[in-house]
Amino acid sequence: MRFVVKSVPKGAAEEILLDAVRNEADLLSSVFSLEATLTITFERCGEANAYYDPEDTQITICAELAELFTE
Repeated sequence: MRFVVKSVPKGAAEEILLDAVRNEADLLSSVFSLEATLTITFERCGEANAYYDPEDTQITICAELAELFTE
C-alpha cells in the first residue's frame, strides 16, 4: 500500500484528518497483503469528498473533508 500526500495540510483539522488517514493506511498495510499496489492520496479536490478509482487502484481523500469534522 502506498500513501501519497499531494497537498500540504492547511490548518489543524486537515492535519488531524491526514494523521488519521496515514494511521489507517499503516494499520491496513499490517493486516492485508495486497497483490496490487493501492495508492491512497490526500489532496485538495474542491469539494468535501473521498472516492475510489478502480482503474488506477487509488483512493483519493479530499482535504476539504476535514471541514465537515469541525462543523
